[in-house]
Amino acid sequence: MHRTPKVLFAVFGVASASLKAPENTVGHLDKRSALGYAPTLEIQNPVLTSKWFEGSDFVQVLEIGIYNSHSTNYLTLADTLNVTLTSDRLELVQAATLTRLAPSQAAVVQIGVKNKAGVARGSQCSGSVVATYGQAYDYQANENSIDFHWSPEWYNNAKFGIFIHWGIYSVPAYGSVQSNEDYAEWYGCRMHDPNYRTKTYQYHEATYGKNFNYDQFMSNLSDAGYYPKQWVDLFAAAGARYMVPVTSLALFDASDKISKRSAMHYGPKRDLTGALLDAAAQNSGPTWSYTGATVEYTGYVPVNDFVKDIQLPQMKELAYNYNTEIMWCDIGCPNNSTIFVSEWLNWTRTQGRQITFNSRCGLNGDFSTPEYRTHGDTVVAKWETNRGMDPFSFGYNYQTPDDQYLNGNDIVQTLVNTIMQSGLRDAGSWIIPHGEAIYDTRFWSSTPGTGNLRYTTTKDAFYIFYLTKPSSTLTISDPVPWLPGDTITVLGGTANGTVIPTQRTSSGLVLQIPDAAINGDKYVWCFKLSYTSTW
Repeated sequence: MHRTPKVLFAVFGVASASLKAPENTVGHLDKRSALGYAPTLEIQNPVLTSKWFEGSDFVQVLEIGIYNSHSTNYLTLADTLNVTLTSDRLELVQAATLTRLAPSQAAVVQIGVKNKAGVARGSQCSGSVVATYGQAYDYQANENSIDFHWSPEWYNNAKFGIFIHWGIYSVPAYGSVQSNEDYAEWYGCRMHDPNYRTKTYQYHEATYGKNFNYDQFMSNLSDAGYYPKQWVDLFAAAGARYMVPVTSLALFDASDKISKRSAMHYGPKRDLTGALLDAAAQNSGPTWSYTGATVEYTGYVPVNDFVKDIQLPQMKELAYNYNTEIMWCDIGCPNNSTIFVSEWLNWTRTQGRQITFNSRCGLNGDFSTPEYRTHGDTVVAKWETNRGMDPFSFGYNYQTPDDQYLNGNDIVQTLVNTIMQSGLRDAGSWIIPHGEAIYDTRFWSSTPGTGNLRYTTTKDAFYIFYLTKPSSTLTISDPVPWLPGDTITVLGGTANGTVIPTQRTSSGLVLQIPDAAINGDKYVWCFKLSYTSTW
């Protein structure tokens, strides 16, 4: 099976001289056979040598390092490794193969190239070394097989999504305040603990009485004011590219043979998720709870096993009936996720769809999910930070003052800081005009940024963010890849496109920023470095 997006390695240099490699790219493959799994290969240091293949018409030797970074899996004959080159000015004459590479070992292979007709010696060229290996076996219901799955490019490029926390907890909407605050969506748990800091137990008794149980809130869960199209329009205006509804109550058309604890039977008596997905093409995954004992809760249908008879079937309903693209689990409680994920991955592949799942489904997942925090440094592995607009709650907490919620500046700063490391409409008014520097970009491997500086990259440009209003002279000591002849312009704001005079000094890269650019934006200032130099 060809998996070139995972092992594609761009190389640049001079024909008949040398090719230089900016970075290594790793590729995962599916299960190879019943006896073993495919390796994880890296392409390293492709070099156009001065050698040619003996007996050939001066077919030049391009040497490429192949490294097996997997700790246990071998490259074998079954993987049918084939290494080739595509180039604008070089012609592939001879591909390379390799039949054995042990874990944590490297080897050098040789491919043969010639200049294409009409290409002079010493001409500039670009090219991609491509390794293909492995076969298209189905995912198996075990962690080793599922761990070879990658988050898809549409998710990697999206950058900004929105959680929708809406459930029974939205009725009492209580989580205390300031230092005592806790997630409002945990109301059903905290109301039974008289010693917990939120004093939810005391609040519940004083407000609703000792005999008022949590499920009685279900009758007050309403869809009044729920206009899915307006929600989707708001998310789009905010610049979000995906959404994830979250609840401890099924807000979708769950089979009543599994459980009647859903919005179809109580409260709105409506398929709230279906209505939202009719207005947008994004999908979501639920938050699950678990108990080992039988509890006769509202909507209870007798079952033998919660995981097998409720959790797994409802995950399948969301995945197959709603064409879910993301399954966002929580907590990582007992589960049958190996069964669910392997079947789901195999099914979506037959449809040509690429889906993803997080690290809280009981598996390693495609991405980790730090909560109300980001990493302190660049992290290569895929991750998604998540938080509420409330200072410390995902669900609505009526006790939080309005001025404590994230505003446009807070959201933009959080987004920029997150991307650099790997009021919604107000935030969107900044995010969308600066989207070129956010969507479809990647983190800069050298540094996430020092001080108020942050960076993102693409293959054609480099983006500089400054987290506060800059002065007329901005000196950057980080090793920004600027060369004489490159162009730096303002991105976004009223001075969009303005060229910024730039020079390299002993102190670093110095940008001279005009007043129009300084006063023409808000929240975060962004500059685009275009690779226009032929220096």
